[in-house]
Amino acid sequence: PAQRVNISMNQDFYWSANGTGVAFGDFTVNNTYKYKGGEVYSIMDSGTSALLLTSDFFIAIVQHYMARAGITGYKILFGKVFLSCYSPDDLPSLYFQFSGYWIEIHPRDLFIDVSQSQNGGLCMMLIQKNSYPFNLFGAPMLRGYYTTHDPVKSIISFVPTPNSPKLPLPSGPIPEQELEIDFS
Repeated sequence: PAQRVNISMNQDFYWSANGTGVAFGDFTVNNTYKYKGGEVYSIMDSGTSALLLTSDFFIAIVQHYMARAGITGYKILFGKVFLSCYSPDDLPSLYFQFSGYWIEIHPRDLFIDVSQSQNGGLCMMLIQKNSYPFNLFGAPMLRGYYTTHDPVKSIISFVPTPNSPKLPLPSGPIPEQELEIDFS
């Protein structure tokens, strides 16, 4: 069985942690970034159906992901990302770093078909712009993992489910390259 990894939570009212980085597809130096200005307060919420990213980094994360995926034809409307549907096998994973570990969002958990006929003609990326100054990580981050919440120790533990394409959470240092803040 895969080893369980504990992510330290803040001791506040929410299941929150401070995010330290984002990676697009892999952990090579050109694809990993730390947040400019330091850590980003982030809440993990199984009742949220998307990843709501602080407006400071929303555009930068979407642009970097799309560039890494080789996707040019997408539109951002009202804080949501729309595009033609792609096979998840052709797209990279997205990773967010907490407590020195990278949590994977697999491409199959990152997009949803929103076309009226459900024929793959139009997809929406499950990353949306949050109007508040924090990230809110919902179901796409938790899918494919068994998670346990320990309020006494202030940790959430992650281990991949048996049929998940995800591996145990890899560890790594905080990236050196900065993800720029979007002021648009």
